[in-house]
Amino acid sequence: MAFPDLRESNSKKNIIDREIKEARVLYSMFGDSLKRRRDFAEGIQKYEAAISETHDQMARRGITEACSACSSKQEGGCCFQGAEEWYDHVTLLINLLM
Repeated sequence: MAFPDLRESNSKKNIIDREIKEARVLYSMFGDSLKRRRDFAEGIQKYEAAISETHDQMARRGITEACSACSSKQEGGCCFQGAEEWYDHVTLLINLLM
């Protein structure tokens, strides 16, 4: 019987926790001023619209249904193993600003 390498999962968790913490620090330092910038607010609105359009396209093509079915059978789904590693503190900051 093989045991999972807990050092790797702990390391990933530490990295994720650090990125979230850094995003929150940036948000507390710059969030209000960024939200007041018209160009930034417009960019965030366009980004949210693009995310919504992507979701709608995926739903129309049955992708969200397939992902739901897969994720109910396999932890984390099947297509995006390790997706948590794609997000850094800047991406998380943008999500906080949304």
